[in-house]
Amino acid sequence: MRKLSIVFITSILFIIGCGQTEEEKQEVQERTEEAVQEGNDLIEQMAQEQQAAEDSTTAAEETDSLSNN
Repeated sequence: MRKLSIVFITSILFIIGCGQTEEEKQEVQERTEEAVQEGNDLIEQMAQEQQAAEDSTTAAEETDSLSNN
């Protein structure tokens, strides 16, 4: 029974010790923030490209409309 208790306590301490350190948590947080920022930048860029394409299409339609009149 004593050996089982020692193994159990050792296992618990091992599991607790396997957690991330503050430095590792900070690194993960920074990488996550960078990835989110890159994603946001990409979304913004795609939105601008979409808006430019829509503006171009609208201008072309107006030109065609004026040409037909």
